[in-house]
Amino acid sequence: MRSFLFQVLILLIFFMPNLAAQRDSLAANWGDPPVPGIKGSGVLDSLVQRQERVTLHTDRSVAAPGEHLFFKAYLTTGPYRQRVSASKVLRVELLDPTGALVSTQMYPVESGVSEGALEIPEKLSAASYTIRAYTRWMQNYGPTSFYLQPLRITSGTETLQDQALSGNPVFYPEGGQLLRGINNKMVIKMEDVTGCPVAPNGRITNATGTISVPVQAYGEGLGMALFNPGNEGPYYLELEDRRRFAIPEANTSGYALQINNLERHLIRVRLRATADRVNKTMRLRASVGNQTIMVRELEIGKELEANLEIATEAMPSGVLELELLDLDGEVWASRPVLLDENRALDISIVPLATYLQEGEEAAFRLRVTDAAGNPVQTKISFSVTDGTLSGPEECGPFGSRLPASPMPSRKDRFLRDLQTLAQPVPKEYPEAIRYPVQKGLELIGYAYDLNNKLLLNTPIQVLASNDSTLLMQEVRTDASGILTLKDLHFFGKTPLIFRTRGEDTRSNLVQIEPIHDEIRSTSMAAGLESSRRKRDQQVETTPWTEIDTAGLIRLNQAVVQGKKSESKGSPSLYNITPDATAYQDPERPVPTEILMSRIPGVTVTGDFNMNPRITLPMRITGTMAPVLWVVDGLVLQGQGMENHPFGMIPYSEIERIELVSGPDAAIFGARGAGGAFLLYTRNGSGMDYIRRKEASIQFRGFEPPIEFEPGMTAIVKGRRQSGTPKALYWNPSVKTDANGEAVVRFTSPANYTRVWVTAMGVTPEGASGAIRQAF
Repeated sequence: MRSFLFQVLILLIFFMPNLAAQRDSLAANWGDPPVPGIKGSGVLDSLVQRQERVTLHTDRSVAAPGEHLFFKAYLTTGPYRQRVSASKVLRVELLDPTGALVSTQMYPVESGVSEGALEIPEKLSAASYTIRAYTRWMQNYGPTSFYLQPLRITSGTETLQDQALSGNPVFYPEGGQLLRGINNKMVIKMEDVTGCPVAPNGRITNATGTISVPVQAYGEGLGMALFNPGNEGPYYLELEDRRRFAIPEANTSGYALQINNLERHLIRVRLRATADRVNKTMRLRASVGNQTIMVRELEIGKELEANLEIATEAMPSGVLELELLDLDGEVWASRPVLLDENRALDISIVPLATYLQEGEEAAFRLRVTDAAGNPVQTKISFSVTDGTLSGPEECGPFGSRLPASPMPSRKDRFLRDLQTLAQPVPKEYPEAIRYPVQKGLELIGYAYDLNNKLLLNTPIQVLASNDSTLLMQEVRTDASGILTLKDLHFFGKTPLIFRTRGEDTRSNLVQIEPIHDEIRSTSMAAGLESSRRKRDQQVETTPWTEIDTAGLIRLNQAVVQGKKSESKGSPSLYNITPDATAYQDPERPVPTEILMSRIPGVTVTGDFNMNPRITLPMRITGTMAPVLWVVDGLVLQGQGMENHPFGMIPYSEIERIELVSGPDAAIFGARGAGGAFLLYTRNGSGMDYIRRKEASIQFRGFEPPIEFEPGMTAIVKGRRQSGTPKALYWNPSVKTDANGEAVVRFTSPANYTRVWVTAMGVTPEGASGAIRQAF
């Protein structure tokens, strides 16, 4: 039973929410034959039918900082969950226990399959994290459609058995509520904080203990109780460890929507009402999301009960949502129902050699068949992990979500129904497409030249190259200066260089300011910091946001940052503050005597080159000491006006002249008693510096493929191969032959007493299956 229930949750991942009703039937009484119903062809064309789903097979669910988590992703689309996907980019994220984003990586999708290795950051504390995977198209359906899987991060030194953390139960009454005086089915689900199932063994009782209704546990954290609430409440779930949890309060008025779907292709529905709801006209609606496919009116008579049947043989598999409404449209009860189909794969594993000691060869034989027992030639992802690990690893690498067996029995369908009740179906779907299908990585941003001029309707040349890719193309910005690069297929870090036509270097070079992710909320301070591109900072693919460049444009909140003007020219000698400074105009330089005369208190007369007369301010001449000449920090030997250096320095080469006196000239000792003229010559420091790196960015492409090595799963305190590998073997593409068989052989990297062996596959037609066994 545990093995079967372990497989059911993945079935729901593939199925929910997924149904295209081609024909449904309804009858008024239990014994009446089903009659044809309403065709739901409009649903086939809705967004619900084009919804993508992602399921991950990871090599393990326990990792240490610095390790790589290997995975294979299966993407399915449409009512038959075929392994196809219009999306070509898969985003895989790691979230911390608070839900904050830790890391993001992109992977290419080909034929509905993606594979790679998620790098675990080195500086992570031990806790329960979450892997989230989705495509851009899936964002149309909201975060509830994303794939989530728990991941336990350990330091590599503690034992996971010491980390068991009990969870709280969640109650799922059939129909959505408990009713007094009616026997109610209630499903109870329990998981610990790592997402692993916890058996809800116990009983339903009241405060005095006079009521005792046993809870039957069915494995995988599921339990069920048949419970008729009376006036002895409030009621509690009392577990074997004596913990108590309040159960939902029972209503005194309403309807019970009870389902029996143990027979193939037939749903038996029983409606039961409280006494105050007698002789009421109600409607039973069958729908997928917000798409109605069938509505049937019925009367609740004096018997307070109505029975009917729905034939499902012509319906594709999926989850059908049944709702009971009054004539005003108020929902009184609702119930999801999982429909069967014969497209599951049956995967079996036979051990050939299981002496799992270091250096010894291990071997397993895989066999894959369809529901009719015919061999299936396909590709299967296959993992072998340390069986002594607890926590999420006990749940399996899919968080216990594996496809069901190909031919479910009545018992199997009963257990599936429990899982369906404990997996609420999303009821709201988008009415419009906001996020288009992503065919490749994208870069969207505003284009500026190095004069900070926004480039509108301007052709931009783009050059990119790395070891495997060369890109040379011209892209034109739009009327708002936005440049868009689509369908990029780079692996690893790739430099992108941007150029355009211009009069000089600053106008030739183009800098791109990427449009940042507006989906995630960040603080203003974080946004300001991220806007300052650091050296070698990597730019990720741009998340999609709707940009309307026509008519009025609604401006988002912005942070304006003032930058200090860059100082040009040579710094003053010894950081002396001069009494006065005369600057030479490099465009229109003037003779030295005119430049000197611009210093307050200084006059120049006579022949400046032969015998100039330079008059200084009284505060300087009063010292009776000769003036000192300093050129670019070099003190000249001769002092006094007659030893000026102007005959040796063309006036066009002078940058500026400074005059210092008094305490500021004391830096030169006794020689500075009469003041000093400091001359600075031109050295190029006043010219504009052009940062050519601003015309390029480091674009982060798809994560490069990495070959699996057991040592990558054995990192302790940052040291590789210092512990026992958590994963012994990983192969995302084990190919079965015409007989549906394949043999997997590998060498054990260490000594193991127990291992988990897991295999999973999805055919292009959508047939899926998985198995996990301990050896």
